[in-house]
Amino acid sequence: MSTWTVTLQRRQSAKAAEIDFLRRQLNDLYGPIYMRLWATFKLRALLPTVNADGTPWILGGHIEETQAGPDRSLKDAFEEMLSIGDEVEELLIGKSGLFVVFPPPTSYGQLIAYSRLLRLAWQNGKDQSEPGRVPFPADFPFDIADAIRQIRSRLVELGAMPPGTQGAANLADAFLLAPRLPQPGTGTTHTVT
Repeated sequence: MSTWTVTLQRRQSAKAAEIDFLRRQLNDLYGPIYMRLWATFKLRALLPTVNADGTPWILGGHIEETQAGPDRSLKDAFEEMLSIGDEVEELLIGKSGLFVVFPPPTSYGQLIAYSRLLRLAWQNGKDQSEPGRVPFPADFPFDIADAIRQIRSRLVELGAMPPGTQGAANLADAFLLAPRLPQPGTGTTHTVT
């Protein structure tokens, strides 16, 4: 075999390995997280968004009321969101070798803290109070959508996906939540945590 043939085979093998890894990132980590977030935001829409005084209705601030209330659908939606939070946390921890960057964005750790503290408050049947309440990290959905876009763009560059399939040009469009999520990097939180 010629040197050129060996070099070409190595390049093709490296390209195939990179494509396989990128697909694993999408299929085993970022895609499942994206779909779970999408489901969570749809479930969250079933719950109130504002209090009678016009302030945001915050999940952690209404645990006692939700658990004591007669509306089982609210309890079910809350519990399902908690389960999804557990699944996302499991993916972030169990599939951390698939992160696009390491260390990961700080929103990943913030999401784990948010999920765990909300779960504990629900199990204890007690509202979370300020300043101990950890808000939903507003940057998390954007960080996930950005990672997906990076991976898909690289797959397009490698010829493993057709051009134009990288994802939405705008992160808010990617999550269909433009009116409900602030821009990433602002330090603000999701308005309906």
